[in-house]
Amino acid sequence: MDLETRCEDVRGKTKFIDITCSFPNAAVSCAIELKFKTTQQGAQDHGRIDAYVDIEAVELVCESHFTFGRFFMITDSSVYVNTSRRGVGTEWHCRLSHNDLRQSGGGNFVALVTGGGVV
Repeated sequence: MDLETRCEDVRGKTKFIDITCSFPNAAVSCAIELKFKTTQQGAQDHGRIDAYVDIEAVELVCESHFTFGRFFMITDSSVYVNTSRRGVGTEWHCRLSHNDLRQSGGGNFVALVTGGGVV
């Protein structure tokens, strides 16, 4: 297991993945991105974009570097959880849609979990 793994030449750029782990005997490797956003941090539009950038990074490195990936986000802000009522918001062209998110947890925080890559 490694923290902040540098992945070279991902669409011509260098990407850093929060956590990576591999099991060479099983030929399995995983890329994990983490995000923690609270309502007090403000600028939810920037937080949403940051989350989609991380999701895209997991998808891209799973195409060439890892067997599968995961994205985990913990938040107490409904902005990240609820679908837009006006039909506007951040649109990012990746394999993830709002319906692909799984919500878990209770209390004041909710965890958003999604998978990326080949599972």
